[in-house]
Amino acid sequence: MIFRVMLRSTKKVFTYFISLGEKLILKERSAQKLALSVSVGLFIAFLPFLFTHTLMVFVFSWLFSLNLPAVFVGAVVNNPWTIVPCHMAGYFVGEFFLRTVCRLDPMTLNPSWMVFLNDPIERVAGIQGVSFWSFMIGGHLLAVGVSVIMYPLLKMIFKYLCIKKYGVVKNTVMTKYEDSSSK
Repeated sequence: MIFRVMLRSTKKVFTYFISLGEKLILKERSAQKLALSVSVGLFIAFLPFLFTHTLMVFVFSWLFSLNLPAVFVGAVVNNPWTIVPCHMAGYFVGEFFLRTVCRLDPMTLNPSWMVFLNDPIERVAGIQGVSFWSFMIGGHLLAVGVSVIMYPLLKMIFKYLCIKKYGVVKNTVMTKYEDSSSK
């Protein structure tokens, strides 16, 4: 019973994302530009700068001439329901990187004003010693990692959807280059 409900809800989520991808393709037929736009949105979603993501969507879309709705779709991965898991994942990546790779204690690198933040966090949540640099470095590493990993996957998916919807993919600089290099 539970398995059927989970399967049905997973199917609904999958069909929703496919329809969303098809709607994006109606605006932009370039699979490369769509993949790049969504990847930049994912990069923005995992950045540790709280309350600035929407502004960054507009700035990055304008600055790099990206598809604004596609960047926004990628950026809404970080929303009020997922903000804690997204930033906690970044924090743990930063902790791992600083402690294991750099062999540093992140607590010794904290700026002096972090004492004023750590006291209430310890009282309310019972978490001792939050590191500012684990949060910042880990968020950036996770943002770069997720966006770089997702770009080729998204490009493949959008290319498939473009072919399914239109029969061909709109030529871009990159697809022309890929076609000429494969000959």
